[in-house]
Amino acid sequence: MPKSPDLSTHLNQVVKSYANPDVVKLAESAIIPVACKQMVKANIDEIIVIDKNENPIGLVTDEDVLKKTSEAFINPAKTTLGDIMTFPVITINQNKTLSDALEQMHQYKVRKLVVVSGENMIVGMLYKNTIISLMKNHLAAKHEKHSSFWTIIWNLGIVLQFAGVLMFIPAVIATILWETVPATGIYLMSTLLFMTGFFMNTYGERRPLKLRDVAILVFVSFMLLVLFGTIPHLLVVPHDAAKPLEHFANSSLRAQLALPQEDCR
Repeated sequence: MPKSPDLSTHLNQVVKSYANPDVVKLAESAIIPVACKQMVKANIDEIIVIDKNENPIGLVTDEDVLKKTSEAFINPAKTTLGDIMTFPVITINQNKTLSDALEQMHQYKVRKLVVVSGENMIVGMLYKNTIISLMKNHLAAKHEKHSSFWTIIWNLGIVLQFAGVLMFIPAVIATILWETVPATGIYLMSTLLFMTGFFMNTYGERRPLKLRDVAILVFVSFMLLVLFGTIPHLLVVPHDAAKPLEHFANSSLRAQLALPQEDCR
């Protein structure tokens, strides 16, 4: 199974893959009402101000527009983007990594970068929230995987404890019938089942199971119950001391069939 990528692998991806290509570019001579109309139409919060060669020279955000238009001496109909833009604009090459982008954002104290090509042409806009969402999704998925394991452990503990309690019934019956050796094996198995389940409950996490987790739980429960079920057979079934592995295999088979030795002849 391939190893899941860690956070550093995600941050080493190129910014071009996460840049939003839907940007609005206007000349610095564009007036504020025109800019606002374009922002509303595109449903974005910023405009990239460009020169005649479409190279980025500045950035105007909705906050810039709000701040400037609220000033009493400003006439929005005559105010251009060149009058209110922030410059120089902070850009990043499209082949840089997300880690490089975070460093630039931290260095210049910004939350967005204009992504450009090698020819300084605009490719899109990279937002800090995009990188943060990527990191959160990765950490959430990693936590979900970790939680699934401990959820299976908790439910497996319930299964083993329930099986341990049920096995007290045949143990008591064997005791009443003076079948001391089988009773001893069943008591031992029951105790180990209950104690193992108790420790699994202690370290596990109680959460709803997904369908895949249920399948894993059923398979592991079957294997463990067969393993614990060999204990009484190891004590009861005659065996050759020189062949312990063969004896264990035979006991495991009898535990799976849940048949006494006499019925297997």
